[in-house]
Amino acid sequence: MVDFGIARAHGSLSQEMPALGIDLSSKSAIEKLTQVGAILGTLGYMSPEQVRGEPADARSDQFSFCASLYEALYGHLPFFGRTVEEYAQSVLSDPLQMKARTSGGIEVPIVLKRALQRGLSRDPSARFESMSELMKELQKALLPDADSETARHSKRNFLYAIIASFLISCGSVMWALRGTVHSDLRPPLIIAGVFFVAAATVVWRLRHQIHQQPGYRRLSYFLLTTLTYLVVGRTIGLLLAVPAERFLIQETLSLAALFASEAQQVGRRYLWLVLLCVVSVGLQIAWPEARKIHLNLTYMVMLGGAVYFHFRRGQSSGS
Repeated sequence: MVDFGIARAHGSLSQEMPALGIDLSSKSAIEKLTQVGAILGTLGYMSPEQVRGEPADARSDQFSFCASLYEALYGHLPFFGRTVEEYAQSVLSDPLQMKARTSGGIEVPIVLKRALQRGLSRDPSARFESMSELMKELQKALLPDADSETARHSKRNFLYAIIASFLISCGSVMWALRGTVHSDLRPPLIIAGVFFVAAATVVWRLRHQIHQQPGYRRLSYFLLTTLTYLVVGRTIGLLLAVPAERFLIQETLSLAALFASEAQQVGRRYLWLVLLCVVSVGLQIAWPEARKIHLNLTYMVMLGGAVYFHFRRGQSSGS
């Protein structure tokens, strides 16, 4: 890692630079390569400011480091030119190509691609403030929850499938049992049962992607555990003939406690779900006539929020 575009071993200049298309036979050529403010470095790793003959600093080394990392990932340099003129044209104007997979076919985490894009910015001020900041960002790519394009696509499908199955479950059951009285717990129990089956099916279909990420697995376990709690709790409430109005208020408060306990793992964003549960309890007390509507809307927002916050945690630590 000696040569970040500037450093060079003594006596090696005349041996290396002719291959770069520069004629070093004249004294003027040597002076242009060594004087302050002139082009100095190795083609492929030189930053745009070096090509322009501007002073190089730590951010120039950052560019060269990212060029080396890019080459290690994809098997070729981000910018190419056989001569100084060709390389200058490439590094100053060609778009940076960020492929989804390495030369070995391994998916590159999104956080790594973004770090490379920033480190290879043409504007030095757009790069990281220091190499330590760059290294912190690169370390996120080593986390097991670092998203790739495929993982993020699977997470979107997971979210869409879960919400769609919830809406279908609620809509079909409420329509089929539309003649039941408000105090009957059968509709909430059937909704929870149907949705549990739908969620378990989605988790099973995406089990391979879920298995690859700890946070993804934790979300699946949390979702299925919560639905199991709803099915078992509502079954017990139905057997004990507890009025739905009173039971669902207690259930919502229990869910608030569950979300509060999960906030330590997922993040403080989960406290918004706790607040949502508290608001839902107030609506159930103040507006019992529309309980089916606003309670199901609450559960839908609660479900979407739980999945979204889990995924946001993965993106902020690994994307």
